[in-house]
Amino acid sequence: MAERAREEGVTRYNQLRRGISSSSDLVREEDYLYLRFGKEITEARPEYDDDDVIVLDEDRVARTMLFCVTEDRRFAYQSRQGVTAEDAVRYLLEDDVDDVDQNISYDIVGEFQKEVTKNIYTNADFVRSLKLKNIGLRSDSSVNNGIVDSLDNASGNTDTIEISTGNGENDDDLSLVEAIDGLARLSDIDRIRTRTEDGKIEEVGLNGRYTYTHSKDVTDENQAQNLRDAIDYVYSDLL
Repeated sequence: MAERAREEGVTRYNQLRRGISSSSDLVREEDYLYLRFGKEITEARPEYDDDDVIVLDEDRVARTMLFCVTEDRRFAYQSRQGVTAEDAVRYLLEDDVDDVDQNISYDIVGEFQKEVTKNIYTNADFVRSLKLKNIGLRSDSSVNNGIVDSLDNASGNTDTIEISTGNGENDDDLSLVEAIDGLARLSDIDRIRTRTEDGKIEEVGLNGRYTYTHSKDVTDENQAQNLRDAIDYVYSDLL
């Protein structure tokens, strides 16, 4: 697949271009393949015609997505509007199946279990942001009774709460605030953003999305390894 992608570069599918623009957009290692995959998409743009009537005109724009697939067929990708994992999979496999439209099948992680975000909260170096649901409906004997009583009175009027450190200091930690900690322990954590001691920021949501930060000047080789490591992390720690 790697050699075919290098040879083909940009191809067309349904009259739209997609693929890799240069060999530097592909990293091949022993157990994984990484692409900076590009795809041309159409966007509707309203404009006036010659009769001063607003009509929709279509523009073609190119968008890129980072994609990594391992030798055991697990993959991860950067979420980009208009570009999907299926686009990259089809590009890589189109010469290996008779009818690629009919023969591609895969499963996307649609959600994580609630205990996943709870465990991240418990073990995080610094908790930077929380989105909580089912406020006060969990039980935890370690939470101050005053906080429990307050939530019993308020939870019926509250569906979701979002809390963040904003632009505070890097060592700000929401879990050190007793009221917030009690709230997190007595509710479902729908989304959590954390920071490690060495500055890495990660975000995990129950919707199955995992996000991590990287430096602006990261090389393609390091970016490829980061995405490969993310696959292992999701499968070993989140599923």
